[in-house]
Amino acid sequence: MIAGYINSASKSVTLKIHQPPHSSMPSEPYFFGPNECQLFGIYSPPECINAHNGICVILCYPIGQEYIRCHRSYVVLAEKLCAAGIHVLRFDYRGTGDSFGQWESVCCVDWISDIDIAIDEMKQALGSTTIVLFGARLGASLACMAASHCADVQRLALWAPAIDGKNYCEEQRISQKKWEADAFAKRSRKKDTEWFGFAYSKRLIDSIKSINLNETIAGLQEKRLLHIGDSSHKARLKGLPADAFLPIRNNRFWHKSDDEETKSIIAAYEIEETVKWIMA
Repeated sequence: MIAGYINSASKSVTLKIHQPPHSSMPSEPYFFGPNECQLFGIYSPPECINAHNGICVILCYPIGQEYIRCHRSYVVLAEKLCAAGIHVLRFDYRGTGDSFGQWESVCCVDWISDIDIAIDEMKQALGSTTIVLFGARLGASLACMAASHCADVQRLALWAPAIDGKNYCEEQRISQKKWEADAFAKRSRKKDTEWFGFAYSKRLIDSIKSINLNETIAGLQEKRLLHIGDSSHKARLKGLPADAFLPIRNNRFWHKSDDEETKSIIAAYEIEETVKWIMA
């Protein structure tokens, strides 16, 4: 397990991993990373002893409204992975959730650095471990960019990644406009860069617009990849082998849409397939 000893002044934590894991061990919330930018994470230990104990999956969240809508699926995925004997770390990027920093001052470069910190954290805590990065939407894009310069990452599981940053921003803008038009209570916004309750700074938007996953994927040929998405994602993300793609069933579960009353908030099929792929 991870034992976290939190210093109230700096919120720094000393980690101690004790093997073998036991099913009675709970998930452990703690802070990690440099003192000036502590990241909030939840480490979940394996619930059984098996051949998968040498795997650690780091879950990279999307941002904004998509973070909220994907959060429950991430929790369930973590539970399924732990039940399969796999170490899991999910964490908040700086400026988001319970981590240090201000939302208004962060950008994608900061969050890629945070993924690097999370990878180092797990490597130091667990020793020789197979590192898998998982991400949905922008979290998948950030995971790809972090993996492109990190030899420690052997596998990547991507759910509907933001392939082109400019297109992603335009999708957010259009969705926001439609939501406003259909909303019962009308209100005016000071800026066109507030999307579903989150105000995006120019620095953050510029960093998102710079994303081009086709360029990034080209440098990941030596890593195993799983891409779960719809037909449009498959067509736009080039260079992946055919067997790396799995059609998504809970289409756009991360998106605020007209079918809110009927669509699932848990991507059950995608979770099961991701766990199988990681264990294979």
